[in-house]
Amino acid sequence: MKGKITMKVFELAKEIGVPSSDVVALLKENEVPVKNHMTPLSDEAIEMVRANYITVQDEPEKVEVKEPKKVVKTDADYRPEEMIPCRSLFAGVLLFTGDHTHMTYAFNGAGDRRNIEYQDLKAAMLQHKGSIFDPDIIIEDENLINDEHWFEVKEVYENMFNEKDIEKVMNLPYRDFEKAFIQLPITAKNRIITTYATQMENGTFEQWNKAKIIDKVCGTRFDLKM
Repeated sequence: MKGKITMKVFELAKEIGVPSSDVVALLKENEVPVKNHMTPLSDEAIEMVRANYITVQDEPEKVEVKEPKKVVKTDADYRPEEMIPCRSLFAGVLLFTGDHTHMTYAFNGAGDRRNIEYQDLKAAMLQHKGSIFDPDIIIEDENLINDEHWFEVKEVYENMFNEKDIEKVMNLPYRDFEKAFIQLPITAKNRIITTYATQMENGTFEQWNKAKIIDKVCGTRFDLKM
């Protein structure tokens, strides 16, 4: 055994704070001759053991960052007078009159946003109004659109954009992507989010500037994966 003998296995184990058997096993793995806890050790062997345990103990504990859970509402959770965000697809002035409140909601051009009372939207949905099913307006409440009672509206939104349309949006330059993404219905946004999330898991995602846009618009936390 090379080097000056300064302590035995059990003394080194006590210093490090591990069982003597662990130190013996480590020494044998590194082909250091050792019989038991009473075996004297060279300086070289001691430094090797110390270095091994210091490296293991100093490794920072990985903290798993969990994304905040979204609050999920169902159709039954909405109050009749609750305001639901909507966006116009119509190029000119669009007037939407609610059958329940008889209020007229005015949209000033494509992309203009207004809040419409839930009861007025629900009435239009149940009556299959053209403003909802041949959409002049897009409902931008994700919980509402994903509710089973609104599945027909969700299908309309899903059929508005096919895979090629979605791919075109994803391939847009950064500045154009932001404008186009904001205009998409919730279902199309979610398809892009799902695609990007899959690419991140596969390690093939490179468009982090676009991920920041999605975080800003949708409240996702792609930034936690960067």
